[in-house]
Amino acid sequence: MLSKIFPKNAKSFKLKQINQKSMKITKNLITTIIQKPKRLPIIKPTHQNRTKRHFKTNQKTDDFLTENLKKMEYKNKEENDPKKIQKRVEEVTKILIESPKTETGTKLKENEIIRLLENQTWQEDEYLFKFADSIARRVFDNKVYFRGIIEFSNICQKNCFYCGIRKGNPYLKRFTMTREEILECVDKIHKLNFGCLLLQSGELTATNRMDYLVDLIKEIKKMTTNEQYPQGIGVVLSLGELSYSDLKRLKEAGAMRYLLRIESSNRELYEKIHPKNINHSFDTRLQCLQDLRKLSYQVGTGVMIGIPDQTLKDLANDVLFFKEMDIDMLGMGPYIPAKNTPMGDKIFQSKTHSEIQKDLLRSFQLTLRMYAISRVMMNEINIASTTALHAIHPFGREIALSSGANVMMPIVTPQNFREEYDLYDGKSKIDEIRDNYLIASEKRVQRSGKSIKYGAWNNPPHFDKRQKN
Repeated sequence: MLSKIFPKNAKSFKLKQINQKSMKITKNLITTIIQKPKRLPIIKPTHQNRTKRHFKTNQKTDDFLTENLKKMEYKNKEENDPKKIQKRVEEVTKILIESPKTETGTKLKENEIIRLLENQTWQEDEYLFKFADSIARRVFDNKVYFRGIIEFSNICQKNCFYCGIRKGNPYLKRFTMTREEILECVDKIHKLNFGCLLLQSGELTATNRMDYLVDLIKEIKKMTTNEQYPQGIGVVLSLGELSYSDLKRLKEAGAMRYLLRIESSNRELYEKIHPKNINHSFDTRLQCLQDLRKLSYQVGTGVMIGIPDQTLKDLANDVLFFKEMDIDMLGMGPYIPAKNTPMGDKIFQSKTHSEIQKDLLRSFQLTLRMYAISRVMMNEINIASTTALHAIHPFGREIALSSGANVMMPIVTPQNFREEYDLYDGKSKIDEIRDNYLIASEKRVQRSGKSIKYGAWNNPPHFDKRQKN
């Protein structure tokens, strides 16, 4: 297991002592004071005053976000030079404020996205994240939506080099939950009034699997249909690449959304992280995304952030790909190495624990920036705060909710199956729907200045508008 990068005690961070005399600067410059107290103080730099003229802020979100950003380590050599910090913040401000706006979001060019991904100080990230958060709060009325995940099978016919449940991993005990076990999870989700669930599994295209899923979805809709949910709770699927006919059957059974991550929109990089054969075709995945669109699914995709050989240009083009594909929801997160995988084992063998932690920190920060940039460019889509963030930072998902994300996905998979659905090292094994954990989750969401919206499908406004057109 990879340890958490960020310990809860601020004393464990290597914070620099700052000579107070060097901090005599003009009031127009940012005041950066990093001390070494028991709890880091929330010090508002002067650029926040400027920020409030551009968009509305939320005090709880401001405090929560600033406090956590200041605890992170940033790879820059100018952190104590207020003039240079101010200049960098102004660059971010100019991009976000002056770029052309449309009904759906801000138009950003590749070089502008790269510049935002290159943020080197917490002050730059703070401005970017608060700008994105102000959009999410406006569009979704300051609400966060829960979507219960049921990981019902780890059987997979694919051999992706990064995935812990790949076909070639001989150390997993394979399972498929029974219909009754899945419906028991559905009943819990329904009683918790989440409004939406996600059925997730490894990829398997056998006919009996499709028959099983069609019957299962119909039963889910039947058992959850009531006055509050006239069409039953929302059913989201993440089952890998399927044929047009299979996707059509699942849609007719009652599925509403489908998440199929492209993993990388760069064909060359995609082929590096997958076997080169017909079963792992980049073109097939693209075609599947297009088929989902034709079938009127709410289409979701996403990428892994921080995979070997990935560049900031790749990530910038990923966001432009999302925009071009006109997607309805995003599910993306940091790449976390998994044992017993070609990519993961290579990293564990070639890097020290400290080096891996540094890589994870960078991936974590880039993921937050990708959320924020995507929200700025695509105002009205759903963006999920991925569970992988929690494996890196104890408040990872909540920080994402202050950076543009609007969906949180508690894992509902029964404990006896959780160990075997091991996509990456450090994946949460906590029972996330037990009462005390949910109460804690609500408080953590509230700490970020948001509240949970129960009993809603959470159709993104973008999809509703797209359907009308």
